Parts: sequence; C-alpha cells; structure tokens
Amino acid sequence: MSENENLQGKIEEKQEVEKTEVEKTEVEKIEVEKVDDITEKKTKKKSNKAVRFILVLLIILLAMNSMILYKIYIRVNYTKWEYKSIIFQPSKENGKTGTQAGSSNSIEVSEQELNYLGSDGWEIVTSYLEMETAYPDLSSEKAGVSLMTNVRPQKLVIILKRKRRD
Repeated sequence: MSENENLQGKIEEKQEVEKTEVEKTEVEKIEVEKVDDITEKKTKKKSNKAVRFILVLLIILLAMNSMILYKIYIRVNYTKWEYKSIIFQPSKENGKTGTQAGSSNSIEVSEQELNYLGSDGWEIVTSYLEMETAYPDLSSEKAGVSLMTNVRPQKLVIILKRKRRD
C-alpha cells in the first residue's frame, strides 16, 4: 500500500499545485482587471481633458469670429457724416477802441435759416461764442467813472452735421 499511498500523495500534491496555480491565475486575472480599470479611467480622464480643451478652443474661435464679423458689419454700415459751420455776426458793429468800444454787441440767430437747414437734414452738434475784448475810452464823458465790461460776443459759431449723401 505504500505505493498506493505514495501515488495518492502525489495525486493530492498535484491537485494542490494545480489549485495553487488556478488561485494564482485568478489573482493575476483580478490584478490585470484592476490595472485595466485604472488605465481605462486614466484614458477617459485624458480624453475628457482633450474634449474640454477642444470645446474651449471652439468657443474662443467663435467669439473671435463674431468680433471680426461685427467689425466688418460696423465698417460696412458705419454712418458717414458731413459737417458744416454757420457764423452769426452781431447785428451792429461796434469798434474795439474809442467811444463805441463800451457798447455791447448782440447776436441774433435767424430761425428761418436754422429751419431751412433742419429740413435739409442738418442737426446742431454744438455751438460756441467767440468773445472779443474792447478797449473803451475811459477819458470821455460817456464813460464816466464806472467800471465797464470790456469783453463782449464777437460771433456765434454753430456746428451742424448730417448723414453724408453718397
């Protein structure tokens, strides 16, 4: 029986080795699966980053394209203006020196002229007074001893604009 026992022992030993090998194979399979899962997750993360990068890049390109198209639109549809200035002089010329230098100037604006320009498409942008300094003769009897203002309007300038007619 010793041969039988011997044979039985060898069979058991072989079965145990096979069991151990099967267990090792199963452990290796599980480890390979874990490594595959980790690799797959890393790959997904990398691909997600790449997709995000591409999306951000596309958004930036679309924004730039929109800005370029807007600039082209503005250039094409940009309103072009023409300008005109009108000068209104005082109704009465007073000298800058002498006895008349103390007189004030008054400037009257012609409503008729402004209405005509308005009906022709002109609109007022701004206006300003040009002032002049007068040097009255303070030695005359008219001047008296009182202080006189020596600055008065010389002319009124009105700047107008309208859309250019091409």
